[in-house]
Amino acid sequence: IKEVSPIVVDELIKDESFYSDDTILTVAVLDAILNDQDYCKYLKEYGKRFISYRPDVTPYFKTAFSPGFIKWLKSDEVGCSMGNGAMMRIAPVGFMFDDLEKVREESEKVTTPSHNTSESIKCSQTVASIIYLARKGYSKEEIIDLLDLDISFKSFDKFNYTCSDTIGNCLYAVFSTDSFESALREVISY
Repeated sequence: IKEVSPIVVDELIKDESFYSDDTILTVAVLDAILNDQDYCKYLKEYGKRFISYRPDVTPYFKTAFSPGFIKWLKSDEVGCSMGNGAMMRIAPVGFMFDDLEKVREESEKVTTPSHNTSESIKCSQTVASIIYLARKGYSKEEIIDLLDLDISFKSFDKFNYTCSDTIGNCLYAVFSTDSFESALREVISY
Protein backbone atom coordinates (compact mmCIF):
# COMPACT_ATOMS: atom_id res chain seq x y z
CA ILE A 1 0.00 0.00 0.00
CA LYS A 2 1.64 3.22 -1.13
CA GLU A 3 -0.81 5.83 0.11
CA VAL A 4 -3.59 6.45 2.59
CA SER A 5 -6.92 5.55 1.06
CA PRO A 6 -10.41 5.49 2.53
CA ILE A 7 -11.18 2.59 4.82
CA VAL A 8 -14.78 1.65 5.42
CA VAL A 9 -15.28 -0.03 8.77
CA ASP A 10 -18.74 -1.54 8.91
CA GLU A 11 -17.92 -3.78 11.87
CA LEU A 12 -15.07 -3.35 14.31
CA ILE A 13 -14.71 -7.07 14.96
CA LYS A 14 -15.70 -9.29 12.05
CA ASP A 15 -16.25 -13.04 12.13
CA GLU A 16 -12.88 -13.61 10.45
CA SER A 17 -11.02 -11.40 12.95
CA PHE A 18 -8.38 -12.97 15.14
CA TYR A 19 -6.14 -11.98 17.99
CA SER A 20 -2.37 -11.91 17.78
CA ASP A 21 0.52 -13.09 19.92
CA ASP A 22 0.82 -9.50 21.13
CA THR A 23 -2.80 -9.57 22.30
CA ILE A 24 -2.16 -12.82 24.17
CA LEU A 25 0.86 -11.33 25.93
CA THR A 26 -0.95 -8.05 26.67
CA VAL A 27 -3.60 -10.08 28.50
CA ALA A 28 -0.81 -11.96 30.32
CA VAL A 29 0.67 -8.66 31.53
CA LEU A 30 -2.73 -7.38 32.68
CA ASP A 31 -3.48 -10.69 34.42
CA ALA A 32 -0.14 -10.50 36.26
CA ILE A 33 -0.87 -6.92 37.37
CA LEU A 34 -4.42 -7.71 38.52
CA ASN A 35 -3.23 -10.73 40.49
CA ASP A 36 0.03 -9.18 41.74
CA GLN A 37 2.08 -11.92 40.10
CA ASP A 38 5.48 -12.23 38.46
CA TYR A 39 5.50 -11.00 34.85
CA CYS A 40 7.92 -13.65 33.61
CA LYS A 41 5.79 -16.41 35.08
CA TYR A 42 2.64 -15.11 33.38
CA LEU A 43 4.32 -14.38 30.03
CA LYS A 44 5.60 -17.95 29.96
CA GLU A 45 2.33 -19.41 31.21
CA TYR A 46 0.33 -17.66 28.49
CA GLY A 47 2.97 -18.40 25.87
CA LYS A 48 2.86 -22.13 26.66
CA ARG A 49 -0.93 -22.15 26.81
CA PHE A 50 -1.22 -20.56 23.36
CA ILE A 51 1.90 -21.97 21.68
CA SER A 52 -0.24 -23.95 19.22
CA TYR A 53 -2.65 -21.10 18.50
CA ARG A 54 -2.94 -20.41 14.80
CA PRO A 55 -5.88 -18.52 13.32
CA ASP A 56 -7.56 -20.03 10.29
CA VAL A 57 -6.65 -17.17 7.96
CA THR A 58 -4.37 -16.91 4.97
CA PRO A 59 -1.73 -15.65 4.96
CA TYR A 60 -0.54 -16.12 8.51
CA PHE A 61 2.78 -16.91 10.10
CA LYS A 62 3.82 -20.54 10.62
CA THR A 63 3.48 -20.07 14.38
CA ALA A 64 1.66 -17.53 16.52
CA PHE A 65 4.87 -16.54 18.31
CA SER A 66 8.23 -15.68 16.78
CA PRO A 67 10.96 -18.32 16.78
CA GLY A 68 12.97 -16.20 19.22
CA PHE A 69 10.05 -15.97 21.67
CA ILE A 70 9.44 -19.72 21.44
CA LYS A 71 13.13 -20.38 22.14
CA TRP A 72 12.95 -18.07 25.19
CA LEU A 73 9.70 -19.71 26.29
CA LYS A 74 11.33 -23.13 26.37
CA SER A 75 14.48 -21.96 28.19
CA ASP A 76 15.34 -20.79 31.67
CA GLU A 77 17.38 -17.87 30.35
CA VAL A 78 16.66 -14.16 30.18
CA GLY A 79 15.84 -13.13 26.62
CA CYS A 80 17.68 -10.38 24.79
CA SER A 81 15.24 -9.58 21.98
CA MET A 82 15.18 -6.10 20.49
CA GLY A 83 11.80 -6.80 18.85
CA ASN A 84 8.87 -4.43 19.05
CA GLY A 85 6.78 -7.01 20.92
CA ALA A 86 8.18 -5.31 24.03
CA MET A 87 6.18 -2.21 23.11
CA MET A 88 3.08 -4.07 21.96
CA ARG A 89 2.31 -5.79 25.26
CA ILE A 90 3.05 -2.87 27.59
CA ALA A 91 -0.30 -0.98 27.50
CA PRO A 92 -1.65 -2.39 30.80
CA VAL A 93 1.25 -0.80 32.67
CA GLY A 94 0.31 2.66 31.41
CA PHE A 95 -3.31 2.08 32.37
CA MET A 96 -2.95 0.37 35.73
CA PHE A 97 -0.37 2.41 37.62
CA ASP A 98 -0.83 5.96 38.91
CA ASP A 99 2.70 7.29 39.12
CA LEU A 100 5.06 7.93 36.20
CA GLU A 101 8.07 6.52 38.03
CA LYS A 102 6.10 3.37 38.91
CA VAL A 103 5.05 3.06 35.25
CA ARG A 104 8.71 3.18 34.22
CA GLU A 105 9.74 0.64 36.89
CA GLU A 106 6.96 -1.79 36.00
CA SER A 107 7.69 -1.39 32.28
CA GLU A 108 11.22 -2.54 32.92
CA LYS A 109 9.97 -5.51 34.96
CA VAL A 110 7.59 -6.55 32.17
CA THR A 111 10.20 -6.16 29.43
CA THR A 112 13.30 -7.65 31.04
CA PRO A 113 12.34 -11.36 31.03
CA SER A 114 12.18 -11.67 27.23
CA HIS A 115 13.62 -8.37 25.92
CA ASN A 116 16.49 -7.56 28.27
CA THR A 117 18.14 -4.90 26.13
CA SER A 118 18.40 -1.20 26.91
CA GLU A 119 16.71 -0.45 23.58
CA SER A 120 13.64 -2.59 24.32
CA ILE A 121 13.35 -1.38 27.90
CA LYS A 122 13.57 2.28 26.86
CA CYS A 123 10.96 1.84 24.11
CA SER A 124 8.51 -0.02 26.36
CA GLN A 125 8.94 2.67 29.02
CA THR A 126 8.23 5.34 26.41
CA VAL A 127 5.02 3.69 25.22
CA ALA A 128 3.74 3.01 28.75
CA SER A 129 4.61 6.58 29.79
CA ILE A 130 2.71 8.03 26.83
CA ILE A 131 -0.35 5.96 27.72
CA TYR A 132 -0.10 7.03 31.36
CA LEU A 133 0.27 10.74 30.53
CA ALA A 134 -2.53 10.66 27.95
CA ARG A 135 -4.78 8.94 30.50
CA LYS A 136 -3.96 11.72 32.97
CA GLY A 137 -5.09 14.36 30.45
CA TYR A 138 -1.79 15.71 29.15
CA SER A 139 -1.89 17.14 25.63
CA LYS A 140 0.20 15.71 22.82
CA GLU A 141 2.51 18.72 23.00
CA GLU A 142 2.95 18.32 26.76
CA ILE A 143 3.72 14.61 26.37
CA ILE A 144 6.29 15.30 23.65
CA ASP A 145 7.97 17.92 25.86
CA LEU A 146 7.83 15.92 29.10
CA LEU A 147 9.27 12.78 27.52
CA ASP A 148 11.57 14.63 25.10
CA LEU A 149 10.23 12.56 22.21
CA ASP A 150 11.74 12.54 18.75
CA ILE A 151 8.78 12.39 16.38
CA SER A 152 10.09 11.26 13.02
CA PHE A 153 9.03 9.06 10.14
CA LYS A 154 11.50 6.70 8.49
CA SER A 155 10.65 4.82 5.32
CA PHE A 156 11.46 1.10 5.31
CA ASP A 157 12.47 -0.84 2.23
CA LYS A 158 12.11 -4.21 3.99
CA PHE A 159 10.36 -5.75 6.98
CA ASN A 160 11.65 -4.35 10.27
CA TYR A 161 10.62 -5.42 13.74
CA THR A 162 13.14 -3.77 16.07
CA CYS A 163 12.00 -1.40 18.79
CA SER A 164 14.42 1.39 18.02
CA ASP A 165 13.71 1.36 14.28
CA THR A 166 9.91 1.18 14.49
CA ILE A 167 9.07 3.40 17.47
CA GLY A 168 9.64 6.60 15.49
CA ASN A 169 6.97 5.68 12.95
CA CYS A 170 4.59 4.66 15.74
CA LEU A 171 5.07 8.00 17.47
CA TYR A 172 4.71 9.85 14.18
CA ALA A 173 1.37 8.13 13.52
CA VAL A 174 0.05 9.05 16.96
CA PHE A 175 1.40 12.58 17.25
CA SER A 176 0.92 13.82 13.67
CA THR A 177 -2.76 12.89 13.44
CA ASP A 178 -5.89 14.21 15.10
CA SER A 179 -7.97 11.06 15.57
CA PHE A 180 -7.75 7.33 16.16
CA GLU A 181 -8.92 6.65 12.61
CA SER A 182 -6.32 9.01 11.15
CA ALA A 183 -3.56 7.31 13.13
CA LEU A 184 -4.71 3.91 11.85
CA ARG A 185 -4.71 5.19 8.28
CA GLU A 186 -1.14 6.46 8.75
CA VAL A 187 0.04 3.13 10.08
CA ILE A 188 -1.65 1.18 7.28
CA SER A 189 -0.05 3.48 4.72
CA TYR A 190 3.44 2.62 6.08
